[in-house]
Amino acid sequence: MMDAMTWSLLSGVFQILYIHVVLGNNCHTFKDSCCTHCNPGFYLTQNCGKCVQCPVRGYADKPNDRYRCKLCNRCEEPLTYVSTCTSTRDAVCTCTAGKKCKDEKCSQCTSVQCLAGQQRDGEGCSNCPQGTFNDGTKLTCTPWKNCSALGGKIIALGNLTSDVVCGTPTTTVTPSSSSATSTTSITTIPKPVVKQAEEEDGCSCHYPEEENGGETEPMTLEA
Repeated sequence: MMDAMTWSLLSGVFQILYIHVVLGNNCHTFKDSCCTHCNPGFYLTQNCGKCVQCPVRGYADKPNDRYRCKLCNRCEEPLTYVSTCTSTRDAVCTCTAGKKCKDEKCSQCTSVQCLAGQQRDGEGCSNCPQGTFNDGTKLTCTPWKNCSALGGKIIALGNLTSDVVCGTPTTTVTPSSSSATSTTSITTIPKPVVKQAEEEDGCSCHYPEEENGGETEPMTLEA
């Protein structure tokens, strides 16, 4: 006669064979030869029934005892797909360019409003890169002007919110030189003032006295 231990082993083998042949390989948990939970991607057809794979646009992301699969999300405008739905994973959505998700599940979108000095970066905003600016009227940052290429020079530096300011050099002619000097401003050189009383050239000329003062005042001459 078959002993109890042998019978128990055979019973276990028959049970495993039953699960694989009758219930299929997608049963996650069973009890009394009945499947109670299916693997991810499958669902129960009936109580103590087989596990069947989820249909298109359906998924089961964990072991379950459900009689139907969950319905996949649909990413419609203004949403777009990050990843499509599979039998074991729901679709992942995000917002189209220029918009951002209002919640963690990205069920709704809202427009992105970036500050001056920033530009749109996916679902958010980021600062303008070095050498560019945005005064808040554009979606992206604009490179600073190249003053040298325009034949000028920088007279005001640019920053995140404003462009550089270029200037054209002016021409100044000084009395001591007949050549033109390129500068950014005009410089006026005053003419020397010479007092007669301070001259030491031995001049013995005399000048009439002032009628109202009676004193002799030196005259100021232009050179």
